Amino acid sequence: FAAAFQITPIQARTPHAAAIGEGFGLHDDSFAYSTLDGDANGGGTVSWFFWPSVVSVSYTDFWKTSVMGGELRPELQASIFSDTYPAGTEYHQDFNLCTEVTHATYSLNYHAFATGYSGNDLTRAKAANHRMGYSFLVTKVDASVGSDSSNVDISVTVNQTGVAPFYYPLHLNLRCTDGTSSVSKTLPNVETIINEGDGKLFAFTNIPATQDCLNQLEISLSSDYTYIDNPVKFAQGTDGTTVSVSVPLPPAPCTLAQIDESCLGGSDCCSDLCSGGKPSNRVCLANGPTAPSPTPPPPSPTPPSPTPPTCAGSRDPCNINGDCCTNTCKKNGRCD
Repeated sequence: FAAAFQITPIQARTPHAAAIGEGFGLHDDSFAYSTLDGDANGGGTVSWFFWPSVVSVSYTDFWKTSVMGGELRPELQASIFSDTYPAGTEYHQDFNLCTEVTHATYSLNYHAFATGYSGNDLTRAKAANHRMGYSFLVTKVDASVGSDSSNVDISVTVNQTGVAPFYYPLHLNLRCTDGTSSVSKTLPNVETIINEGDGKLFAFTNIPATQDCLNQLEISLSSDYTYIDNPVKFAQGTDGTTVSVSVPLPPAPCTLAQIDESCLGGSDCCSDLCSGGKPSNRVCLANGPTAPSPTPPPPSPTPPSPTPPTCAGSRDPCNINGDCCTNTCKKNGRCD
């Protein structure tokens, strides 16, 4: 059995020990009917429901490596997306809540294709379909200086906005046309973006450093496990098959002095900023205003001038002894 299923994922109806030991995925054949208990089912614990049984054996993270799916309970298929569906009551659980808790990738629904939905029911059914499984977005594309002047490096950030991963090897492709020639690059491991909200940066090197190329970058997904006419798509772009972007050429690298290297003035530095001070001590600054020249130490304080005497000197006029520095005023009216 193990030898026969090296590629095809296997699912079990219940999380019994043998299935857990083999890392099987799970299949809930009464989806939204007996999937969740508690408030989602009108209150109360129901241990035999699907998700409570998964919780009881601590197997709730199985969806990260093995597929979760099921079948929408037949009795609910015609009404679950209608205005009158009593979501949150016994055996009538909300479809999207069940998807988000279990991380479902698919759900069988015979009614959707045999009879079909219309109006608001169809709108809700499509939204519920899109909520299941993976959902990848290109959220950022940048060009940076490459290994030489003829090349640039392109970084592409891909984010996961779905509830489940892609379970086979998945590649990110970058393509552009440089004049008459086409350049294509491929990087692996998109499938390693598992949790909703996670992202991964992919760095493509040796892309032609021409605006023709960077004006028409095409980003796509591919897997050896999909049909050619049914490719893996992004959740964006015209049809999701390709995301087209344009980015400017990065600035040419600066050949002037770098931060903390010697300079005489701002024109010597890549940052256009040079510190002040003695020419032999000046260096290029990272940012901010040019540093002022060092402040010289304050001069030594000037000693105060001697206070002129307030008494009369020898032979100066006087009236009493106290007028004279010698404290002696002669009878001729002069200090001794």
